[in-house]
Amino acid sequence: MKPARISKVTIQLLAIIGCVAAAATASAVDREAQLVISRLLAPPVIKAEPRFNAKLLVPPGELYDPLFMVPRGDTVWMNDDGKATDGHGSRVLSLSLDGKVSLLIPASGKVGKGVAGYGVDARFGPAGSAFAGRFFSITALNDTIYQTSPDGSCKPFADLSALGSPAGLTFSPNGSVMLVTVSPGEIVSSRKRPKGLIVSVAPDGKVDPKPVVTGLTTPLGLDVAPPGFRDGKVYRVTKEGELKLVASGFVNPAGVRFIGHHLWVTDINGDFIAGGRELPDGFLVQIDAK
Repeated sequence: MKPARISKVTIQLLAIIGCVAAAATASAVDREAQLVISRLLAPPVIKAEPRFNAKLLVPPGELYDPLFMVPRGDTVWMNDDGKATDGHGSRVLSLSLDGKVSLLIPASGKVGKGVAGYGVDARFGPAGSAFAGRFFSITALNDTIYQTSPDGSCKPFADLSALGSPAGLTFSPNGSVMLVTVSPGEIVSSRKRPKGLIVSVAPDGKVDPKPVVTGLTTPLGLDVAPPGFRDGKVYRVTKEGELKLVASGFVNPAGVRFIGHHLWVTDINGDFIAGGRELPDGFLVQIDAK
């Protein structure tokens, strides 16, 4: 009978040891997860190049994946591709010029029930140009720019599939062409390959085969600098097509837009796992020329 009792005790001890080991492993995982969360929510250190100043306008803690921005009077509307709730995702925010955030439209757009494509940027055509009277929007996963007319109709405007995934758009100072950033393959698949482009698109949707700029790594948002915002990872592109570093220290910068003479840069940070955005770790930086 003694061997049987010893066997039971041994089994009980092994079970206890197993529970302790599982608890220790779970505790280690929890600590590691907390370290990741703390890192993602920590204020970033942005380094501006000489002749520029940078300040954190909205620190991590309020934004999830801030993407494109549209100035609206004395506010800026922003698409925040936020935490999905009951299958709903993006929300639209309104930001004051000093960075105060308020909700315009809560998370909406049922997953799998709308038009797929990952909307990343959108703008109205400049008044007085051949693009005027149309609203242009990019869906990166189907390599297309759409145009929406005042009557509410929406149709494809430009197909970028021969080059890759479009991400950001703006217009030349005279409004003659649209400028678009493009990454080969899918928008998030070329982080280590400097093969991104900026291309120009005519008012009829024809894409110029000769790129404006080459050698970029996953280019996203872009905007045209106003007078006085001179040479300085946010880059400035000169008229000759040269890249000039303006500021570094970003994680995943996504959208850029000049708000007056201030350059606003959104960063979606690092919380993007299998399409899920669980932490409000995005942030907004303002850059000014000295």
